[in-house]
Amino acid sequence: MRAPWRERNGSFSWFRAAILLAVCLPGIVTAIQYFAGFFPVRPITEIIHATGLWTIRLLMISLAVTPFRQSFRWARLVTLRRMIGVAAFSYAVLHITFYSADNMFNMGKVVSEIALRIYLLIGFICLIGLVALATTSTEGAIRRLGSQRWHALHRVVYGIAVLAIVHYFIQTKLEIYQPVIMAGFLIWLLAYRWLFRRNGTVTPLHLLLLSIAVAIVAALGEATTCRHPTLGTYDQTQLANKTNQYAARHDPFVYFHSIVDYETCNRGVVDLSQLPQDLKSLATSPEYVFITPDLCYDGHDATCADETSPGGFAGINAFLEEWVPKIKASAAYKDHGAIMVTFDESESGAESCCNEPLGPNTFNNGGPQPGNGGGRVGAVIDSPCIKPGTETKIAYNHFSALRWMEDNWGLAHLADASTEGLRPFGSDVFTNPECSTGLSGPAGGGGAGGAAGGTGPATHLKITPRKVKAGTLQMFHLSLTSGTVSCREAAIIHFAGHKTHTSRKGKARIKVRLTHAGKWTAVARPKACKPSKATVRAR
Repeated sequence: MRAPWRERNGSFSWFRAAILLAVCLPGIVTAIQYFAGFFPVRPITEIIHATGLWTIRLLMISLAVTPFRQSFRWARLVTLRRMIGVAAFSYAVLHITFYSADNMFNMGKVVSEIALRIYLLIGFICLIGLVALATTSTEGAIRRLGSQRWHALHRVVYGIAVLAIVHYFIQTKLEIYQPVIMAGFLIWLLAYRWLFRRNGTVTPLHLLLLSIAVAIVAALGEATTCRHPTLGTYDQTQLANKTNQYAARHDPFVYFHSIVDYETCNRGVVDLSQLPQDLKSLATSPEYVFITPDLCYDGHDATCADETSPGGFAGINAFLEEWVPKIKASAAYKDHGAIMVTFDESESGAESCCNEPLGPNTFNNGGPQPGNGGGRVGAVIDSPCIKPGTETKIAYNHFSALRWMEDNWGLAHLADASTEGLRPFGSDVFTNPECSTGLSGPAGGGGAGGAAGGTGPATHLKITPRKVKAGTLQMFHLSLTSGTVSCREAAIIHFAGHKTHTSRKGKARIKVRLTHAGKWTAVARPKACKPSKATVRAR
């Protein structure tokens, strides 16, 4: 085996030596940055990201060798493809090695994480493919396999490249311009090969049209789903600019691994422009929607970064005037729906209520002002279950709202929503007697369409299995029984944030992932009958 900086005849090649230095340079620079303290926050994570990024970049460069050689008639370039490919494999090995180091080389945990997280599984499949290509990249392997079988094996690189881009897309949630560029480049490379096979040549006009088409596809690929800063990196949405005023910090869901680590995040955390389409029917309407305006329409700043839209209270009014009528016109709202408009903090003060405890990672909830909260703020709830003009003087906080929502869907109480004696919204809020909420007093649980109480014949809900492992995708079977046949049919069942309906025999199935250990409650709400519950224990 000859050294990578030597030609086939054994002579030293400055050109090959320069390419070898170029493919090693990213690793050298990353190592220098690490030891010089350039990564003050989670340095191992930064190395993981750098090695993964350069794996994909070098993989794309290796695939670009053939089109570049054919376009510029530079035959010598093909001899460098092996070196670049092996370099991509080397960075992939470093990538998985530092990922293991970040998990303290607990290989049991590493294996379980790869099995549970789809983007890690995709990345691991890519690594296996690169191992196969790297171990058969020698001249001896080519002779043993034969030219035909060797070329057939190495066509796997195209599949590896596609999976690598998918892995990159799922892992990168906020600043996705790099995976978009990579995806566009890969589409260009694959299209070039198709044109060359079809026509035997690729003309300059073909190259121009291909480049324009891929640029359009890449522009359309600037997705707005599951956007959040990569863990351990600076949040690029802290400040608004003229073209992007989204603020990740105002969307609390993107700070939970149980959401962002799964592919369902791209379906659940989406741009507000998708809401009208979802609201067209009750079947496609989400059970719960959290809407956060961007930095222009949240009322915080008097002016907008785009210098044309209204800010301050004018911006809030413009936002509500556009979206509230659209939501109220939907079937979902009319079916015991509710719209709540509130604020995260007052302009001054740090008062709190309801025995709110000190939050994590802070010396004082009120920041520089003494106090355990964000001051006194108001909330407006619009619902068919509330008589117009209803006001309540009972003190509630944001955890009261959270507990009300959790009770409504039979979910376990998160964080400070589990505070002893915390009052969720009650019948002092949901005052319409024609809207059956099952509430008996101001301290009652549930809400619009709540689970407790109810009138009519009794029902009984069963669910299997009763005990499951947290974090695993599980099919649950539900059975609703009642002495009244109509109570069993078409009953709505809520479980772990999902909804299903019973069959004529009271049967239903639902496939969900119970993301954390604890008790999970399924709630059946038959029409004109008493609701019932069943619990599952996740361990």
